[in-house]
Amino acid sequence: DTLSHGFRGFAIQTNCNSQIEVNAKKVSLKPKATWWIFTGMGAHWSRMGASLLIHSGFLRTIKKCENILVKEVSSMKQDCLTDILRTSDLRVYQQNMVSATLGLVAIQLGLVELLRNAEVNMDFCVGHSVGEIAAAFASNAIDLRQAILVAYHRGKSFLDSEMPKG
Repeated sequence: DTLSHGFRGFAIQTNCNSQIEVNAKKVSLKPKATWWIFTGMGAHWSRMGASLLIHSGFLRTIKKCENILVKEVSSMKQDCLTDILRTSDLRVYQQNMVSATLGLVAIQLGLVELLRNAEVNMDFCVGHSVGEIAAAFASNAIDLRQAILVAYHRGKSFLDSEMPKG
């Protein structure tokens, strides 16, 4: 229990013959606010989130999102999100804004559910870009259905627009 320890510190030894430099400071025992911070595009990579699929709470959230997408978006197929998370094909995240947006948001939604199930409660949250979708979900401003559909339509609007490359 780190809350009962009034000091934090670290030690540095540059080599086995040198003297150890110890730095410590007294800290407040008052609990700090817990922030959940959700990233935007650019922080993703192929197979990101794949290892989280072994956790039932995460997988359950991904499957719920897939069911919503299959029911409400005619082009979506079952396992569409698990396929995005498991693929090592870099083009999924680099060339398809729908897949990139859905993959990143789905991971964040799944992580929210994992943290909630572990009774890790947030005091505040913030999101950047598509991370705002997960932040809205985490703060109960929108539900899971709304979150995954906003992610889909955000990615689709970028895909359908005629924006200059770059």
